[in-house]
Amino acid sequence: MKKPLHAQVAEVVGWTCVHPPGEHCGDILLPDPEKMRWKGKPPGCLIVGPMACQLIPRYDEDWSAMGPVIASHVKFDLETFCRLVLVSAKS
Repeated sequence: MKKPLHAQVAEVVGWTCVHPPGEHCGDILLPDPEKMRWKGKPPGCLIVGPMACQLIPRYDEDWSAMGPVIASHVKFDLETFCRLVLVSAKS
């Protein structure tokens, strides 16, 4: 089974043990597993076993799930940005 986009993004941002519903956790599969949310261990999780599995955020459909990803991967210095805007405005 091919991993959906939200599962692929989760692996890139540090999720481990990413798997479809019904595998590893004892979940019951519903008729269409592609519409189900995949599970995995979030970044930094030290728990071992099925208790560590959590639903992966729908990075492909829910823009609010992307906020923490953007914040942790993009360094934004507001002061430097404002200085650059002021300098370019004076030109």
